[in-house]
Amino acid sequence: PNTGEPNYSVQAAFAVLRARPVNIEDVYEASGFEFEGTKRFDAQYSYRTRSVITVPMVHHKREVRGCLQLVNATNPDTGKVV
Repeated sequence: PNTGEPNYSVQAAFAVLRARPVNIEDVYEASGFEFEGTKRFDAQYSYRTRSVITVPMVHHKREVRGCLQLVNATNPDTGKVV
C-alpha cells in the first residue's frame, strides 16, 4: 500500500534513499530486505540470483540521480558466481 513513507525494504530504494551502496552476498540467505520479486523472477526463468550490489549514482552536488545494480559477480579465474 502507498503510505507515503520511504520504502527501505527494497535494496535499490534503500541505496538511493540512504545514498550508500548495499552489497548482498546471497539474496536467499540475506535478511533485512524484501527479495520476493527477485525470487519470482528466478523461479519463472530458472535463474539463481546470488550476489547483488547496488550503488547509488551521486553527482557533484551530492544528490542521488539513480542507481546501478550489478547481479551475480563471477570469479575471473573460475567463472563461478561469488
